[in-house]
Amino acid sequence: MNATGKLNILYDHAEIAFIGGSLFKKYGGHNLIEPANNKCAIIVGPYMKNFEDIVNIFNDKNACIQLNSYKELSSAFKELLNNNEYRINMVDNASDVVAKNRGSTEIQYKYIQDFVKHETNNSNN
Repeated sequence: MNATGKLNILYDHAEIAFIGGSLFKKYGGHNLIEPANNKCAIIVGPYMKNFEDIVNIFNDKNACIQLNSYKELSSAFKELLNNNEYRINMVDNASDVVAKNRGSTEIQYKYIQDFVKHETNNSNN
């Protein structure tokens, strides 16, 4: 499914989310924010080109598992299912990442507004 907001109902009932489209280069993965908001441990494949910045932040904070190959998928699920502390820590880390980056759209919008205003003023001089 390639639509924001459609999986929230499923994420509400899940402990682990595998991000579709991340095992194949041509798709480039999907958003990690939705499963993080729904307290899911997150597994992604190696191809997350559409969300590289987000995945890098999640990886840096131990907030997801990024696979190198589809062959690692089973062991990643087993690790999360068999190790509650690991899974809960990952979920908490993901929640922290989302909380600390909340409001970034508004911040970026303000930067763009200021830039346009500055450029407009400079072109009028």
